[in-house]
Amino acid sequence: MMKRSTTRWQLGLLSVLALVGLAACGNGGGGNGGPGNGNGAGNGSQRGAGNGPLSVNDDGTTRLDGSVLRSRLDSIPPGQLTSADAAALAYLREEELLAHDVYVALGRQWNLRAFANIAAAEQTHTGAVATLLERHALADPANGHVAGTFVNADL
Repeated sequence: MMKRSTTRWQLGLLSVLALVGLAACGNGGGGNGGPGNGNGAGNGSQRGAGNGPLSVNDDGTTRLDGSVLRSRLDSIPPGQLTSADAAALAYLREEELLAHDVYVALGRQWNLRAFANIAAAEQTHTGAVATLLERHALADPANGHVAGTFVNADL
């Protein structure tokens, strides 16, 4: 298993997640029926009506629009990654896929909506990491992914 310590890539990932979170605040869903706090209509009846990378589907799940995320990230100069940073991103991509695969399997086994929702969230996470891999022109270990199989033997 890969050792984890607070490194630059983790701080960078936290920054990206914060950016996504801020963008989500600007998508205007107005979750409590209030005026919203961003660029969207914010009347509580128009889920995901704003222009951020995150939107809320009618079933309450969150969707990440990769093209909007890429566009937002393109407005920020990319930093230089070390080989450890690149390895950590590749690991994170597969780790999120592992979580996705587990929740899909649990959903099939138990037929509970909660597992489908969590699997969708894990797909959102792995999609965001894929965007970072693409941004830094790194090989994606998930290309051709088959559920339950991973490039990293630890997974």
